Amino acid sequence: MARKPGQNRRDALALGLARGLTVRRAATEAGLSVRTAFRWLADADFRREISNLRGRLVDRACGLLAAGNAGAAVALRKLLEDDSPSVRLQAAKCILETGLKLRDAAEFEQRLENVERRLQGLNHDQQGATCRDGTRSR
Repeated sequence: MARKPGQNRRDALALGLARGLTVRRAATEAGLSVRTAFRWLADADFRREISNLRGRLVDRACGLLAAGNAGAAVALRKLLEDDSPSVRLQAAKCILETGLKLRDAAEFEQRLENVERRLQGLNHDQQGATCRDGTRSR
């Protein structure tokens, strides 16, 4: 499939904006005028493209952070055996606080899933229900 003329610059602008650059800086890096950048930003599809790119960048960053979680946990556990009492105390606090936050997040996620299942059930039950006057609800 042939690319549209200017597509590489459009992609470069979108990526720069998704990365958090100012419009001026992203336009300069993409080899565009600021006026062109703002004109493209007026397009809802272009803004959606930027939002999608930003989401992918955030997902990638989350993946990299998640990959380091196990190593961070091991490092914290090792700090529990440090010679310094203040280091051990800080490590213990961090482990306890993080554990509580993780537990809370897991419980919240479970509760949210339960609510979503209930709502889906209600929506399913309401589909095709008959009203008192004999008509079908929509």
